[in-house]
Amino acid sequence: MNTIRMIAYRSECAVVNALIPHFGRSEEEIRMLLKEITKNDADLIPDNTNKTFTVKLHSLSTLRANNAAHNLCAILNEMETTFPGTDLRMVYKKCNHILREIRSSEVPISRLPWLYHI
Repeated sequence: MNTIRMIAYRSECAVVNALIPHFGRSEEEIRMLLKEITKNDADLIPDNTNKTFTVKLHSLSTLRANNAAHNLCAILNEMETTFPGTDLRMVYKKCNHILREIRSSEVPISRLPWLYHI
């Protein structure tokens, strides 16, 4: 169990170091962002035809967090990681379900003050 914890901590440290240039805040704040990302919903989409395994991260609590998650997706995509035990390449994306629903609705954006917190 200690080995697994050590591997998880070292992975977290690597991601924190990769996000520092994009997030620009303290290390603790980046760790809180990572906690939000891991606790948030995501869509997992295997595609055997294109040999990809897509992870679509759902919208986070703030625009700043979403931008950082978008940068993290770009960093992870550059690594071209293969999903363990398969030949599927991992692809990371950000999706904004809420914004897509708003664009297709008839509700004027001025009536949605909570949108500014996305």
